[in-house]
Amino acid sequence: MKYLIAFSFLITLFACSKDKFYSKRLMKGETWTVQSIKINDTLSEISGAWEITQGVNIYDSVPQAVWQENTNDAIFQWQFHEKAKKFYINYQVLCLECELNTLDTLDNLTNALSGEYDVLVRSRKTMQFESTTTKGFPDKKVQIILSKK
Repeated sequence: MKYLIAFSFLITLFACSKDKFYSKRLMKGETWTVQSIKINDTLSEISGAWEITQGVNIYDSVPQAVWQENTNDAIFQWQFHEKAKKFYINYQVLCLECELNTLDTLDNLTNALSGEYDVLVRSRKTMQFESTTTKGFPDKKVQIILSKK
């Protein structure tokens, strides 16, 4: 019985630590280049880079990223879940009186990409996410590929 309890504790600890491990890996990169965004196999013209907030305790707060492309930027929250097999993006509108139709293209795209993603690749230098349940593209396959800058 004692071994069963110890084993259960280790499995729980390892499951939680995978989220933390891959979150730290993404944070460690500081800047991740958006290699491609495909929506139903159509390549988006928007790329840019994600500046990842560092030093965040993922159990106390939700990490943020600033997506920058040319002079535009968009801020969103992100998290790994389910032993780092799921990745979530949540766009944040920063001004209370803003309407989504008055925001720039990058803000609108980030809002549309909000949702739950399956993690396909989570290596030291590459991350790849895929979803069919994003806010702006329901029932369409959305794929995001990042590389460490």
